[in-house]
Amino acid sequence: MNARRCFSILFGLALTALVVAACSPAATFPAPTSAPPPTFTQAPQPTQAAPTSPAPSPTPAPTQIGPTPTAIVEGRVVELEWPPQMRLGDSDVVRLSLIPSKDGYTVTTEFPEHTAVTSTVSVARPGGYDLSAVGRLEGVGFTISPTSEQVYSLPPGETVAWRWTLTPDAPGQHRLAVSLVFRWTPLPGTSGFIHDSQVYSKGLDVRVTSFLGLTKGQAIATGFIGLIFGGGLSLMALTYRVRLPRPALQILSPNTALAIEPHPNIELHAHERSLLHTLFRRYGRVIVESEFRSGYSGARTLLALPIRADGRADADATVLLFPSSPQAWANAGPLRRFRAVRATKTGAFTTSGLPPGSYYAVAVAADAVGEWTDPRTLEALAKVATEVRLDEGDKKTQDLRTKEVR
Repeated sequence: MNARRCFSILFGLALTALVVAACSPAATFPAPTSAPPPTFTQAPQPTQAAPTSPAPSPTPAPTQIGPTPTAIVEGRVVELEWPPQMRLGDSDVVRLSLIPSKDGYTVTTEFPEHTAVTSTVSVARPGGYDLSAVGRLEGVGFTISPTSEQVYSLPPGETVAWRWTLTPDAPGQHRLAVSLVFRWTPLPGTSGFIHDSQVYSKGLDVRVTSFLGLTKGQAIATGFIGLIFGGGLSLMALTYRVRLPRPALQILSPNTALAIEPHPNIELHAHERSLLHTLFRRYGRVIVESEFRSGYSGARTLLALPIRADGRADADATVLLFPSSPQAWANAGPLRRFRAVRATKTGAFTTSGLPPGSYYAVAVAADAVGEWTDPRTLEALAKVATEVRLDEGDKKTQDLRTKEVR
């Protein structure tokens, strides 16, 4: 009886719990949060817009259109051109180009003295995004124009170029940094976010030279000022130069006691004798040996040999003695028949030991004596020489005049 009663109580409690559970509202649970959109290396992939339940109002709410996630990949070549060396005061250009490489590519430089390098990049174009490229150039020691970054749209298949003007501020070794960034911007009506990705970066070395730290314009201006200054000093030196006193002309009196001995074929006029008396007034006598006349003006030149009062001539002389027979020249004959005697300061000469025979004697300048025993030289000497005959035990005295041998 008790067991049946307990069972009835438990069955009633269970039935009551079921009725309460069926009549109470359903329990709510927090909805799971959606995962954040994925990140991309070359181009962002757009996220699909979450479907929304229609509002209870009669007019449905507008929905966003999701772009296709399929991206078009385009191959391009980055071409960088810059000046490796500049002069202070000059300016130059740095160029960065993004060139399609579908149909091939050839490196080109706008200036022959520039350096150019290339690099290959891939350009992803996802649907629903606008693609642009940002170029930056930074450096110290230069005035760069433009200073801000340059943003250009990147249409498919078209070349895009960035240019910066450089003006160095100081000489020395300088470095620049150039970078290229791709920027994907979602189109209107497309969900997504702006994404930047750096695709190229490079450092550049530029050496700036100058003259004494001056710019080209300053160096030219300094040289021009120096030229004017130097020219002014030269002009002043020529205008105000110190004039040294010139020696006064001396009045010389002719030496009428000077003996003048002209050649028999030379006739001297009175004014010519007076001139010789004045020019050689310190000498004892003057021998006029020959004359020369100009074929154009007819002017006459005299060849004179001044002799001092003690009998000395101004130029030393050597007396040459050699056989008068040409047969002796060819065989060189006995060497003792060829003599070269140096005259004394008084013009005298003495020789002995010559074998008997016929000889030629001629006086020439001391510095004109060389290989005079050569037959051709002896032939020339014989034309101006004096012939002398020596017998056994004979002694001869002969006056000679210095001759010029040609």
